[in-house]
Amino acid sequence: MKKVKSVVFKAADKIRRQERFDSFKKRLFYIFGQLQSRGWVRTGELAEVFNVSSRTVQRDLESLRQDQVIRADELEQGRWLFNGETQSFLKMNVTDHDAATLAFIYKLSKIFGGEVNKSVLQSIDKLFLLDETSYPFFMITPRVKNPDMTLPFYKDLYRAIQEKLMMNLTYRKGGGTAAVKGAPFALIMSEGLWYLGYLPGENGKFKDIRTVRYANIVSVEPIEDETYEKPEWVKEALRNARNIWFGMQTPIKVVMEADNYVRDYFEACDYFPQQTIGKKGPKSFTIECRISHPNEALSNILRFLPYIRVASPPDLKAQVLDRVKTYLKK
Repeated sequence: MKKVKSVVFKAADKIRRQERFDSFKKRLFYIFGQLQSRGWVRTGELAEVFNVSSRTVQRDLESLRQDQVIRADELEQGRWLFNGETQSFLKMNVTDHDAATLAFIYKLSKIFGGEVNKSVLQSIDKLFLLDETSYPFFMITPRVKNPDMTLPFYKDLYRAIQEKLMMNLTYRKGGGTAAVKGAPFALIMSEGLWYLGYLPGENGKFKDIRTVRYANIVSVEPIEDETYEKPEWVKEALRNARNIWFGMQTPIKVVMEADNYVRDYFEACDYFPQQTIGKKGPKSFTIECRISHPNEALSNILRFLPYIRVASPPDLKAQVLDRVKTYLKK
């Protein structure tokens, strides 16, 4: 009876090992772990652990040899040494602080939802088992109601962005639909919602940036034989963006005055594009920024009322006043 039990155990163990190392990526993680702890691996031992043929292990190791991660042991056949002359595990050490930071990113990624959320979580899950109380950072963020939702057209848009393909885009507008040809350059999350950023027009003639809410996209058609070059000014526009209303229109200078009570917020974060803050006065300080659209500033101005006031331009000041009056009438 004992012999039968032993056979059953070994068979089950064999199946578990097959499932555990059923891909090159999983086997590679194990190989790196052995190289870091021992400095060497043996083909025969790996074949036994992975429950695969020696030929399979040789193919796995060959890719590492070509990248000069390992080199053959001149004294023992089938033994491979970590190539310390060209590689170093020192740069790969993960400290407690690194692990805490990664755990923080893990939690932060949960607000995104969709395919990006899955991608981030799956990547970190492969390396870490995270305890809810094992790290010192916590961030209060919006909670996505359906974090596992899939984004329609995600694969086509992702490929078009990566391969810089022009596309035909149809989206809901008003009570109907609109169609446009353009160059998709980014999937953008703002205020908990996904948007597609694209450049309308023909390659080489792009002058502005447009965004469309992802939920309003009706169809996407990448143009396989038509590529585009992304202008450098797109990167700058994204870097200065603080919400979805950014663009390439001629920027307007905005001057505001805010109470010292909220100064800490503006010292810690840029709430407005190209934001600068003045010296602290007895009761208040100045804030300057440049906007391409009033909505780039309006939401955050309203957010900090009554501790902030618009000095110029007059049009923006009037729009803030109109929003407040509309609210008071309801």
